Amino acid sequence: MGRTTVVTGGTAGIGKAIVRKIISESCDDQDLVIVLYGHNDEAAKAMVSELPEKDRGKVRLIKADLSEYSSIGQIRD
Repeated sequence: MGRTTVVTGGTAGIGKAIVRKIISESCDDQDLVIVLYGHNDEAAKAMVSELPEKDRGKVRLIKADLSEYSSIGQIRD
């Protein structure tokens, strides 16, 4: 059974480094990293493309601006 991790702001800076670290230490093909980001679609896609190809399927991107209450519901989708 894999682990699921949620990282907010995971497409730049410290969040991006955390995603990379989690992925680099992942041993299970069922591990999943859910990355929440607010605005920059290009940065989100670039972050995933920078990961080793074998690990890209472990990342799910969810665009949700957590500073807006109405966006929080998108996390469930």
